[in-house]
Amino acid sequence: MPNNPAKMLLESRFGGTCVAADDLRGIADADTAYRIQRAQIDLSQERIGGWKLGGTSAPALKLLALDEPFVGPVSAETIYQNDASIAIHPSHSPMLETEFAITLGKDIPPREVPYDASELRSAIASVRASFEIVSCRLAAGLAGAGCHVIADHGVNGGAVLSTEVPPDYWDEPGGIDVAISVNGDERARGTSAGLLWSHIFDGVAWLANRQGLGARSLCAGDIILTGTCTGVTPVAPGDSAAADFAGIAHVAARFVAA
Repeated sequence: MPNNPAKMLLESRFGGTCVAADDLRGIADADTAYRIQRAQIDLSQERIGGWKLGGTSAPALKLLALDEPFVGPVSAETIYQNDASIAIHPSHSPMLETEFAITLGKDIPPREVPYDASELRSAIASVRASFEIVSCRLAAGLAGAGCHVIADHGVNGGAVLSTEVPPDYWDEPGGIDVAISVNGDERARGTSAGLLWSHIFDGVAWLANRQGLGARSLCAGDIILTGTCTGVTPVAPGDSAAADFAGIAHVAARFVAA
């Protein structure tokens, strides 16, 4: 691969630049993409605070030209609490995904026998409303760029979390109406029904059974972003965003220029 794609993506993430597709042309398969992910973590010595699940709907997989979902790390330094003021790079085409965020209450170690979602229910400490901040460091954009997206930390730029809500409130999350507004104007509405799995807790099982993809195993305190309920919503410096999860939880953030 030309130059050092891990170093280039890392510098882009912090510096507000974008990386040309030609500089990433050696990343042609998922295994290589995950190696670049892990190399960035090694270079930066970032502390992982959780994981984002991407490609979690049929339209997203088609856009990215991927056959299955993927996982990307979320830096602990980019996990924000409700009503935070967050710096974003306009050059990274920032967008918000409104989604459920699961917090693990205990470790889930890798094992040979697959986990199922019902078995992992006791490992879930809470479920929150959240924004995933999507920040694309790819100059060519997302279309057809699945492996480059994986390498770019799943184009994750952080997450904003509501207050914690016990898991029992979310027994039927597919029936919970989720709405996002920007500057007071509603932009999108949806539910988790469009995700590939029938329940958001199934996403935890999917990840638990693919722990070799990420940089480390699942630990107590990790958050897991389960995939957008409302598509992607562009934001810019000066914008304020808020999302309501059927009155059960509410998440909000303000954005400024980095």
